[in-house]
This record gives sequence, structure tokens and C-alpha cells, in this order.
Amino acid sequence: RREVIDTLIHDVGQVLEEKMRENRIEAEISGRIKSVFSIRKKMQDQGIDVDEVYDVLAFRLITTSIKDCYGALGIIHSIWPPVPGRIKDYIAVPKANLYQSLHTSVMSEKGLPFEIQIRTQEMHELAEHGIAAHWKYKERGQLTEKETAGAEWLRAVKDWQGDVAEPREFSRNLMRDLFQDDVHVFTPRGKVIDLPAGATPVDFAYAVHTEVGHRCMGAKVNGRLVPLKTPLANGDIVEILTQADGQPSRDWLTMVRTGRARAKIRAYLRRVERERSVELGRSMLEKELRKVGLRPKTLPEEGREQALRTLRLASMEDLLAALGTGKITPAHFVSLAVPGEAKESAGSTLFRRVGRVLGRNRDKVLVHGLGDTLVNLARCCNPIPGDAIVGYVTRGRGVSVHTEDCPNLEALLVDEDRQIEVEWASSGESDRFEVGIHVETVNRPGRLARVADLLEQEKINIRHADAGVADDGKGTITVIAEVENRKQVERLIERIRRIEGVRRVTRISPRQVRS
Repeated sequence: RREVIDTLIHDVGQVLEEKMRENRIEAEISGRIKSVFSIRKKMQDQGIDVDEVYDVLAFRLITTSIKDCYGALGIIHSIWPPVPGRIKDYIAVPKANLYQSLHTSVMSEKGLPFEIQIRTQEMHELAEHGIAAHWKYKERGQLTEKETAGAEWLRAVKDWQGDVAEPREFSRNLMRDLFQDDVHVFTPRGKVIDLPAGATPVDFAYAVHTEVGHRCMGAKVNGRLVPLKTPLANGDIVEILTQADGQPSRDWLTMVRTGRARAKIRAYLRRVERERSVELGRSMLEKELRKVGLRPKTLPEEGREQALRTLRLASMEDLLAALGTGKITPAHFVSLAVPGEAKESAGSTLFRRVGRVLGRNRDKVLVHGLGDTLVNLARCCNPIPGDAIVGYVTRGRGVSVHTEDCPNLEALLVDEDRQIEVEWASSGESDRFEVGIHVETVNRPGRLARVADLLEQEKINIRHADAGVADDGKGTITVIAEVENRKQVERLIERIRRIEGVRRVTRISPRQVRS
């Protein structure tokens, strides 16, 4: 395969040079092979097979004018047939970051596809070195309309960065936006909006303006009403319908594709959630203070400030938000601010009694910054020791612990004040945790017995086991087992994979097995 590609690079390069020379087009031509890492990453990111990666082999033509770019494209298509749907004109419709080039994928005589990118030298400089380097030479002159659009894009990125609390989240979203295929859609007035493939009207609304996004209540695509989760296609004309009292929905987080839209939605929901938490915390504090004959205004300033320092809180608003989210109990704050005056309420007594019943999870998970609090392991993802975990402060049910890849986590952690650092405790006791295992096998007798024998050898208790046949005729086995940690599960899965006839083994939630 490598020898064939090396020969193809040489042959195609020669043909391109001859044809450009015949047609008096000055062009600098180069070819390259995409790295194995880049191919694998593209396959994973886009969910495609290797046969669908059309730029394993790619050529670049750098010409002296835009006219020659289009002339070269026509010549190339007269030599090799283009792959349908693989011609992209980023010269006529540049990307938001000012990137310009013609992309086409064609089929060689040997049946191997390859990509050709055609651009001018100026476009190449911008693509290779970025907007800042391009503008370095423009500092004393006026920016063109295209360059002004680039400045607006950078300002939009800066604005978007301000809405993202976590630098890693900003970096992840920006990279996802920059390296996805684009769709070009239009406003009713004909302005082009660039969005990543799979973007929805909600992404479009936030690309137009933050307030348009917040107030979005519906959308028309090409004159027809469509659901907000509808993926947009190249050339669509999109009109956003708004209402004055509209506001983002948490459900939108599951349908947007751009980092900008996701950051704006999360920032809005965080703000609303914090306002609610502050109001709830104020009510809770007033109620607790009344028990000791005080009001917020009569709370001793020295005691209040000392309590805030002890709790590592910057302001009373931060305190009220922490009370509202359940990170701190009102009784605990009052006991710090007014030592000797706070009395134990019936509610806090009940909380402690419930804690004794459910508190066994406190011995398994350490919650940073909180002392005596309820801890429960989320049933949606069923974390076990060794899993990377995140804590979420619930209202009235203590801290819920989820795996970092739990599908419910993004929606839960819109309010980042509720996220709390947790880690598995180093306990000498050998606790047991339920885990679900799904096995796909060749459909033959004795499948379940072999898996059961293996679990017995590992001294693992089985809580539930079932065998069946899927619609495609494959045998299936589902098991709920009691394990000590992630390493034991991984060892078990590896041993099951070695059983003759087993095709696939995956870990699932016990809830999925029982459902």
C-alpha cells in the first residue's frame, strides 16, 4: 500500500506540474501522506471507516491569483473525476477564522481517492501562521472587510471564553469547533453564517446574537417551521422566532454543536440557578437565626466575618449560595458566627439520624470541604472504586457521586457551584459494589454456565444473570455481579473475552440490566 501511494505522489505531482505549465498557471505543488494518528483521530471524531477518509493522500497548489485557483480546479477535474459532495469553496465563503482555499477530492486511475487544496500565497500564509501573523503586516494600513470579520471572530471567541468557567472546557470546545466540517447557512437578509456540521437552529441563533439565542422559541428553515433540534444543511435560509420573555432550556445542551452556544446556555442557567440558590439560602439563614433571636442585620459583624473566613467564603452572597445548594447547613454557619447560641434543631437531628442509616457511603468516598454529609453513589452510572468520579451537591439528599463520563453529568453541572471534589477513600474493609456486564456471543448451549463458572473461580457473587437471543441471532448474557473495584471488573471482562464464542463484553449499569 505504501509503495503504491509513493508512486501515486510522484505520478500525480508530475501530471499537475505539466498541466499547469501547459495552461500557463504558475503554481507551487507539494504532496503528503496523512499520519496514522491523524487518520485514526478523524475516523473516531467523525465516526467513519478508513474507506471514507478521502485525504489520506493530499496535494497543495499555491497559485498567484484567485483566478488561477479556479482555473486550476477546472483543469484538475478534466484529468480526474471529482468525488461527489467533496468539493468545498472556502474562497467564496471563507471560514469564520478567515481560512480560504478550494478543496476537492478526486479518484485516481488506480481507484485511490486523494484530496487537492488550491489557494493563493496570501491565503497560504494566513492558513499556516494565523490571523495575528497576517495582521502584523497590516498594522499601518486599513483592514479589509474580510479582515474586519476576522477581528469580529476573535472578539466573539474572547467573549465566549468569558462565559466558560473551566479553561479545559473552553479549549475542548474551541478545538471541536475549529476542526469540524462546516455548513454554510444564510440569514433572511443573505448574511452567511458558518457552523459545524450537525449544528441546529439554536446554534444559529447564538451565532447571530446572544440575546437572539436566549429568546429563541422556534425556527423556520427555508420558510418552514422545524423543531429546534433539526440539523442544518448547506444553503439553508434560517429565520429565528423569538419572544420577549423567552429563556434557554437545559435540554438545549443536548442539541447544540458549537462551543459558543453551549457556553452561553450554561452561563445563563448558572446565573439563574445561583440567583435561586441565593434567595433560598437567605430564607434558610433567616429561619435559623430566628431560633437564636437574631436577624441577618443584627448578626455580629465580627462573628460573621470570622465564620466566612473559616468557611473560606469571600462574601455573604457566596455564603447564601452555598446554603441554597446544600454545601453548608444554616446551623453550622450560625454555630460559627454566634458560638454557644446555636441550638440543634429537629431537622438537623433528623439529618444526623438519616446520615447514620445512609452514611456508610461516607466511609467509601471523601468529600473535600464538607464534613458530616450524606453521600450516595448515583444509580445512573453506578461508580465503583477506581473510576474517576465527580461530586454533585443535591438539594436535601447530600452529595451524589457520578463517574466523570456519566451521560447525565453535563446537564447536572450547569450550576458549577454544585460541583464538589470527591475521591475514593482508602478503606481497609473489603466493600462490594454492583456492576452490570453485557456479553455478546455465538448462540450455542452452555454460554451462561461458562460465564457463571468463571465468576465462581474469581470468587465473585452473582446477584442476577440472564441469557437470551438478540434480533440479529447473536446470543446475549447479562449479569449483575458484586465486585471490589474497577481493576477486578477489568480482569473479569478480559477473562470473559477469552471464552470461545464470545464476540464482545461491555460494562453497563445494573439499572440497564434490571430494565
